[in-house]
Amino acid sequence: MFDSHGKFIVSLQGNILRVDASGPFNHEAVDCYQEDVIAALKSLSGPWGQLILMHANCLYTPEAEERMYHFSQLRKELGLKAIALVFVDQDAMFIVKDKISSFYKNIDITYHFFTQQLLAEQWLATQLQPTMRSEHLSEVNYHI
Repeated sequence: MFDSHGKFIVSLQGNILRVDASGPFNHEAVDCYQEDVIAALKSLSGPWGQLILMHANCLYTPEAEERMYHFSQLRKELGLKAIALVFVDQDAMFIVKDKISSFYKNIDITYHFFTQQLLAEQWLATQLQPTMRSEHLSEVNYHI
């Protein structure tokens, strides 16, 4: 087994899973990321969103990319509703944007790219809001 290359820092803020990512990433880094995300999600119930801040070179080895793809499918099954990706290093955006787009389209995950964190947070809040409202409305209708 090789040392982990790349770094994911995972934190939970309400129903938003925040990830600070600095690459490039090998599959060992993706495995560590998966463990951290699953541990953080244990305290969540219901739909959630993900805010990913991409610092530096966010390329993946082929093995890491495959693992991330499968883990993205699992995150969706675990209640992920939307992902806001913020490119802190805007040069990196042009390198990986098309690859990431195809990745999330294939899995049918709602996502959007940003260069400003505040706009990403606002967008993510609106993506989660309709889900919360519809759950609230169905509770109200159920009690009538």
